[in-house]
Amino acid sequence: MVERIENAFQETLLDTNHYADEYNDASIYETIAAEFGPAIAHVLRQNTHISPDLQTTILDAAKQAYRERKAFSMWLDREATSLAETAEQLCEIDA
Repeated sequence: MVERIENAFQETLLDTNHYADEYNDASIYETIAAEFGPAIAHVLRQNTHISPDLQTTILDAAKQAYRERKAFSMWLDREATSLAETAEQLCEIDA
């Protein structure tokens, strides 16, 4: 189970364009600690068996990270729109 979790993490978060810039040479467990907390990273590093409770905890952490990223992405979209509108207004004033 730990290997499946590591593979899923590798195939999703670690497979993004900005990963190297964000995490440099961090190990997978350092990255997991940054994303889900040191307790989860520690348990994954130390165990080969994952209990159903830990599976639920990891899944909940992944869902929370997804929600946070989605909210941040939406905020960035609103900011980009606001900046574009402001730039347009400034161009009108300058003209």
